[in-house]
Parts: sequence; structure tokens; C-alpha cells
Amino acid sequence: MKGLGTDEDTIMKILTSRSNDQRQQIAVAFKTLFGRDLVDDLKSELTGKLEKVIVALMTPSKLYDALELRNAMKGAGTDDDTLIRVMVSRSEIDMLDIRKEYRMHYGKSLLQAIKLCTKSSFAIDARFKYCVKAFMNRIRL
Repeated sequence: MKGLGTDEDTIMKILTSRSNDQRQQIAVAFKTLFGRDLVDDLKSELTGKLEKVIVALMTPSKLYDALELRNAMKGAGTDDDTLIRVMVSRSEIDMLDIRKEYRMHYGKSLLQAIKLCTKSSFAIDARFKYCVKAFMNRIRL
């Protein structure tokens, strides 16, 4: 990448044809071989939407979900669609890992964040609140 220009097509082909675990292994190997962070190098070489997509691809999946949940709950209003999509499409084990990532990055539990978010959000309807309550009772966020 450095000094020779950036072959964006090759970067896309390599990263989109690998699983998230494989992409994490690539990042570790890159750090070992070159002593630099792959994501930092990619950020310095790419711009715009492509940079955003590549950084998302390089983010560990549980951390990505924790970030998505945080973004859905921060600021004025709540992104109900994102909350619902992440909460109902992940397994219990995945949600436990996401919960750990959330606490590690934001210093509070996902349950606390959801409670605060749903108390102040008039947009979240009773069905979603019921779904979240049932889910939290199952996995003890």
C-alpha cells in the first residue's frame, strides 16, 4: 500500500472473500510482519464510503454489533430498526459476547443503556419493549 498507490479492488476482493475471523488473523499477521496496524494503514490510504466499509469489515463482529447498538441509542431519538435487528438476529451466546464488548467499551451494561434508551424514547412501542424484556430475562444482560 505505502508508496505504490492503493489497489482498492484488490483490497476489496481480499477482505470480502474472507470471514471476520480470517480478517482478524490477517490483521495480526500484518502487525507481526510490518509492525503496523492494518486498520490504521487502510484508513490512511482510503477515503469516504470505501474507508467506512473496509473499517467495518475489519472490526471484530461482536465489537461491531456493540458499536451499532451504542450508535442506535445515542443522541436524540433511538434507531429502533437497528436495535431490533441486532437484538433479535443474534444468538444468546453472541449477545453475551456483545454485552461484554459493550461494557468494556462504554463502562456500563447493555441492560442499563437499553433501559435508559427505552425510558426516554416515545418511538419504541410496547411490542419491542416486551421483546427486549423477554430477551433480557433469558440471557441476563
